[in-house]
Amino acid sequence: FDHASEAGTGGFKDALQIGQYLARLLSERYDVQTVGDGEAALAAARDRRPDLILSDVMMPRLDGISLLRELRTDAKLRTVPVIILSARAGEESRLEGLQESADDYLIKPFSARDLLARVASCLELARLRKESEEALRESEEQLLFIADSAQAGYWHWDITADRLEWSPLCKKLFGIPPEDAMSHERFLSALHPDDREVTKRAVLACLESGGEDGYHIQYRT
Repeated sequence: FDHASEAGTGGFKDALQIGQYLARLLSERYDVQTVGDGEAALAAARDRRPDLILSDVMMPRLDGISLLRELRTDAKLRTVPVIILSARAGEESRLEGLQESADDYLIKPFSARDLLARVASCLELARLRKESEEALRESEEQLLFIADSAQAGYWHWDITADRLEWSPLCKKLFGIPPEDAMSHERFLSALHPDDREVTKRAVLACLESGGEDGYHIQYRT
C-alpha cells in the first residue's frame, strides 16, 4: 500500500491522514505495509513480493501510473494485482489506469465497504489465477514425463515470439542438430516439400479461429 499524496479528499485534512486511515481499515483483515512514495513502493515490492498493491495516482518521485508500468515490466512482479486510487473523476482517467493493466480503479471519495470489496475481489482472482497456472504447469510436466517415457519427441511453439522449443529427440527425428535454434520457418523447411503449404494453411487457420477449432494434420519429413 502506498500513502496518497493528494490532499483534502474524502473529508481528510491531508494525504498522511488518508494513508493512516486506509492502513487501519485494511490491517483489520490483512498484513499491511505502508510506504511514503512510488519509488519506495517499488523497492518494497522487489524486496518482498506483495499479494496486492494499493497505489494513489499522484505520488512523489514515482507516480501511480509509472509505478504500474515498472511493475508490469518486472518478471517477478508483473502478475501482482494493483488497485489505483485517484481523486480525478471521469471515464478518461479511469481508462488510463486500466489501459496500463491496473486490476481495478477507485475514485475518491469511496466507502470503506467498497474498498474492502474491491481488495477481496482482486485477491480472490489472483488466487484463482495462481491455482490455474499451477494446474497448467503440473499438466505440462506430466505430459513431458509421458513423452520422455514413451520415447516420443515433443515441441512447444511461442506464437508471439515465433520461438519453437524442441526436445532433443524431436530434433533427431527431423534430422536437425541439437544446438540449432528453431522457428516456425525452420520447422516448415524440415517438412517434405509437398506437405509444407498445406501444413502452413492448417496452422494459420487455427490461429485465425483463436485456437478454438484446433488442427490435425499429417506431414512427411
